[in-house]
Amino acid sequence: MEHGYGAQVASVEHGYGAQVTSVEHGYGAQIASVTHGYNVQIATVEHGYGAQVASLENGYAAQVTSAEHGYGAHVASVEHDYGAQVASVEHSYGTQVASVEHGYVAQIACVEHGYCAQVASMEHGYGAQVASLEHGYGAQVGSVEHGYVAQVASVEHGYGAQIDSVEHGYNVQITSVEHGYGAQVASVEHGYGAQ
Repeated sequence: MEHGYGAQVASVEHGYGAQVTSVEHGYGAQIASVTHGYNVQIATVEHGYGAQVASLENGYAAQVTSAEHGYGAHVASVEHDYGAQVASVEHSYGTQVASVEHGYVAQIACVEHGYCAQVASMEHGYGAQVASLEHGYGAQVGSVEHGYVAQVASVEHGYGAQIDSVEHGYNVQITSVEHGYGAQVASVEHGYGAQ
């Protein structure tokens, strides 16, 4: 599928979610064979940002080898390393940071101006445990653009917790919704309600 949002997705283009395989621009955890795959436990990626990344080009993460401009400790073949357990970051301020540009925090991976903890692959992501988001504010957020919440994955302006693949979805446990307000909502457009 193209632009498939969700978990356990295989062979998708722009697939957002966890346990994704063979995706292009696939955002999520446990992603393999992706181009521009932003996340943790990524293998065979090009420009793959995250921790435990193998066989990548310009792959930014912790426990990465043969990186260029990798900043951190436990990094091999890096230039200019600032901080602890940081790999291939530019101007990253903090500990356990991987692949950040001006990322000021702890346990951040692949963020640009990401201010928070345990953040992976985000741009201006403010929050904890955030992965692959742009301006994502919140905790445990993955692949969101301006997503303000906790446990959010692949949302654009998604405000809420445990949200997956929503655009402007404000709520908890929302999956694949556009402007879906409510809890446990799946594949709705402007759907308001729970379950």
